[in-house]
Amino acid sequence: GSLVAVIEAFALGNLRTGGISGVAADWMARKDARVMALVGTGKQALAQIGAMLAVRSVERLQIYSPRTESRQAFAAKVREEFNIETVVCASAPEACKGAQIVTLVTRAAQPFLNAAMLEHGVHLNAVGAIAPDREEFAQDVFARATLVAVDNLPGAQQLSREFMTRYTPSGWDEVMPLSKLIASGRSRTATDDVSLFKAMGM
Repeated sequence: GSLVAVIEAFALGNLRTGGISGVAADWMARKDARVMALVGTGKQALAQIGAMLAVRSVERLQIYSPRTESRQAFAAKVREEFNIETVVCASAPEACKGAQIVTLVTRAAQPFLNAAMLEHGVHLNAVGAIAPDREEFAQDVFARATLVAVDNLPGAQQLSREFMTRYTPSGWDEVMPLSKLIASGRSRTATDDVSLFKAMGM
């Protein structure tokens, strides 16, 4: 045998996670989405933006993360990479204001986003909380979610605290694997409010 390739797992993971979020947004987000909010500016964040730009004509990115220097540096990097308007926000509610796509990619242990922060008809990509000790959004988001999908249902059932809290007591019938959503042709309709995609890292 001989060496054919060396593949660096973290870079590939960024592309994979960004890619599945892009597929979800392509099916679940409004076709006219032009404003995106991003909460979290870590190593996964740039790939998330690239994926959204591949499926929607995003013109404005509103950025929030807890540290001022991190969000400012990230905004500069986005402008350099993608040449789109970037706005640095002082809070998560400010970042979400007017956004048709909201992506959460944080290491939060407690929920920081609630339903009142989301515009009508928004698509929410929840990417960061992939272990039972993490949580990004409050339970009231589910009350507005008319379209809910996950990349991997067994993963969400075992590892997503948000989803386990909501669906374990009552059943998981409302949650659709993204593959099934696509196979059935189900996409956003005019009557949908919040669409929610939970990426567990598949």
